[in-house]
Amino acid sequence: MRTVIASANPDLTIALQFALRNEPGFDVIASVTACDGLAAVSSSSTIDLFVIDGALPLTAATIRSCKRAGPLGRPATIAVLAAGDDAVDDADVVVRKGGAPSELLDALRRIRGDRRRLA
Repeated sequence: MRTVIASANPDLTIALQFALRNEPGFDVIASVTACDGLAAVSSSSTIDLFVIDGALPLTAATIRSCKRAGPLGRPATIAVLAAGDDAVDDADVVVRKGGAPSELLDALRRIRGDRRRLA
């Protein structure tokens, strides 16, 4: 799955890159630190999955732009890592920050499985 990570937190980005590099079926093709980076990547590449830090100031327009980056007319999947007060409207999957790392990996594995079944 062609994956983009979006977070202004470099530690989170590195941890996600490391976890997904060791997970079969995921290919992190870009990391961005701001929402305008999401718009740029989504308009120039085909993406299966966006893993987005909910602390970024997401808008509905940004989420729609990301969803349009999916392959062959299928929307990209949006997974948001959210704290209690982070906005998560229009996300396909929400994983709460502060949980066990396995919770995030389990959610991303389910996404991978779901997308394979739809292919």
